[in-house]
Amino acid sequence: MKKLFLLLIIFAASIKMQAIAQDCKYFKEGKDKVTGEPFKESRNVVVKTYAFQLRKDGATKLSCSMDITIYGASTYSIKMKDTLYLQLENEETVKLVPDKIYAPTKSAGMSGVVSRYVPTYGMTKEILEKLAASPISKVRVSLENPVDGPTKKAEAQAIMKAAACLLAD
Repeated sequence: MKKLFLLLIIFAASIKMQAIAQDCKYFKEGKDKVTGEPFKESRNVVVKTYAFQLRKDGATKLSCSMDITIYGASTYSIKMKDTLYLQLENEETVKLVPDKIYAPTKSAGMSGVVSRYVPTYGMTKEILEKLAASPISKVRVSLENPVDGPTKKAEAQAIMKAAACLLAD
């Protein structure tokens, strides 16, 4: 009976270890076609009307990108002064600025015209460590009319997990 119990404990522990080892799955992995550098991207995490994605290029280049959709035909371009604010649950605020100017792309859909932005924000290892340590509670994107809103717990946990995985690699 003791042997059976010991085997069950070993079996349960091995299943848990396999689950831990499989935690870091990426949305996209590969080599950059231009630079040949390996890259890893977290999955998109929807937050209100935008998606959030973390990326690591090579060993050290970190960034996040937003996929922002706004109803209507916007002519406003995201400028380098338009800050992305990430309010963390521990009351700390992370501020990121876009790496260049981003003009909207417009398209017509069933609900009318939408404007879409996909800006990229450079990050440091220290910022990624903050995102891995505390969940994001609120996001604000500075635009002509700021877009902001709270994150859902599952979304914040997914961002924390993605940040921790990119730090571990």
